[in-house]
Amino acid sequence: MRRNFIRIEASHRFEASWVIGDGTEAEPIVIKSGSLEEAAEATAGRRVTVIVPGADVLLHSVVVPSRNQRKIRHAVPYLLEEQFAEEVENLHFATGKHDAEGQVPVAVVARRRMQRWLSWLAGHGINADVMVPDALALPLWAGSWTLLIEDDTSVLRTDVFDGMVCDTVNLETLLALRLDRVAGSPPENIWVIDCRYDNDISLAFLEELEHIHVQVEKPYEPAVAIMARVLSDQSPMNLLQGEFSRREQLGKLWRPWAPAAAMLAAVVVLKFGILLADYWRLSNESERLREQIVATYRQAFPEARSVQFATARTRMEQKLRDLQGGEAASGEFLALLAQVGKQLVKTSGLQLRRVNYRGGSLNLAFSLKDLQGVDDLKRRLTDEEKLAVEIQSATQREGRVEARFQITRTG
Repeated sequence: MRRNFIRIEASHRFEASWVIGDGTEAEPIVIKSGSLEEAAEATAGRRVTVIVPGADVLLHSVVVPSRNQRKIRHAVPYLLEEQFAEEVENLHFATGKHDAEGQVPVAVVARRRMQRWLSWLAGHGINADVMVPDALALPLWAGSWTLLIEDDTSVLRTDVFDGMVCDTVNLETLLALRLDRVAGSPPENIWVIDCRYDNDISLAFLEELEHIHVQVEKPYEPAVAIMARVLSDQSPMNLLQGEFSRREQLGKLWRPWAPAAAMLAAVVVLKFGILLADYWRLSNESERLREQIVATYRQAFPEARSVQFATARTRMEQKLRDLQGGEAASGEFLALLAQVGKQLVKTSGLQLRRVNYRGGSLNLAFSLKDLQGVDDLKRRLTDEEKLAVEIQSATQREGRVEARFQITRTG
């Protein structure tokens, strides 16, 4: 038993009866009656088929030439409107499938009644997946009618999509009227399911029916268990169609939130767009910095061959350690470089080619515009910084002078 069932009772003893469980050892079938709160608790988180009182549902059939379900639902109310005193706009129509003769079964319920059922169920936390009138939840055999008799009401099923519900006190009269309507082709059998707790009303009139075999059974289980088995084995007509379908009900819940959801989606898209733009901007900036680091390394160490970003930093640090002559000489190198640097920044047009520190001497390779600039730099390093400067070479090339200095501290 895959679905779970709740029957909204027409009696005043309790509000509902329900069946849960799939019949396995892990989840045996449980049948109970009580308040709708108890039914909601028992079926929480499960798919639920709700069986409603057939007294509020009228069953009809009508011939519709089209087989398009949308056109059928549109046409049926106007094909049947003459049979109702109420305006069709106030009625809800649920349809089944065509039969062999082209008849379309129709269940008609007042829209206010449907709204009341669904509101009542939702108020107790029950969301029905399927809603079926009890007249279509009784077992049925070919050539037979099925009659369920309870204390207050009796339910008769005469065909796959046909039946009626009446007060039990009026059952004899209404059953006779129903048999008169089919006098030309009465049922061969009437199977009576007697689920009464009180036996105040005599069923002797059933024994007086002519040419009809009547079999009366008093089951050991409540009517909801019988209905649950029937509905588990067939696809019943679902009253939850059109405006009352599950999709439409979810749509009604969703629509008030649609503007807020649209705004939220727009904000998310905008935020994602900003993050994506930042990502591309930072990626481009990162790539530019990588290229700049490699270019700086090549400028500082032009003799280097193939250099990748991943190794440029490591090699730069190693070169600096070599220039410094190891950690012991780092203080002397930095102090001397700071002295020389003060004059280098004052020298216009100077392009530094190479820096090397070894054995207490700072070796510079650079280029200037002319020899006068080389002499001026040597003079300032000697006079102002009190350093010993030896010009190792000064060569004119392509309009510039390429020079090499060896600089040491005096004394």
